Amino acid sequence: MANFFITNLGAHTDFPNALQNFKIDYILHAVNMRDCIFKDTFNTHSIDGLLEVMTESGIGNAEKLQQLNTDIPFQAKYSEMRNIRNKLAGHMDKTIPLADLLKLVDDFDIVTAYDFVNKLDKAIYETAETHIVIRHY
Repeated sequence: MANFFITNLGAHTDFPNALQNFKIDYILHAVNMRDCIFKDTFNTHSIDGLLEVMTESGIGNAEKLQQLNTDIPFQAKYSEMRNIRNKLAGHMDKTIPLADLLKLVDDFDIVTAYDFVNKLDKAIYETAETHIVIRHY
């Protein structure tokens, strides 16, 4: 749904706040999706992600996830989105003027977030195909 609104609101200048909101929401989704697959090493209270569960239990083939976890451009995009998420969605950074924080969102190329999610989704799908339990859940 966010993709639909971002795509359609991006063509109109009448709804800048709504567009920012949908972009922030999509960035939040992308970061949280990644944090469910790979343990969030920045958060000491983080639970294991799918990769850690697979490794510990010895089920399935985690090769696609391991490759993605070491993909430097993928991780750099994650860090950029995580920064935006931490300042506007996960927390609110009150030390930076709101206009500056919103500029981060305005300047962020949302297509890279779409690519990030698609790449992660593909790796998850291919990994799920390696074991019935992963595929089922």
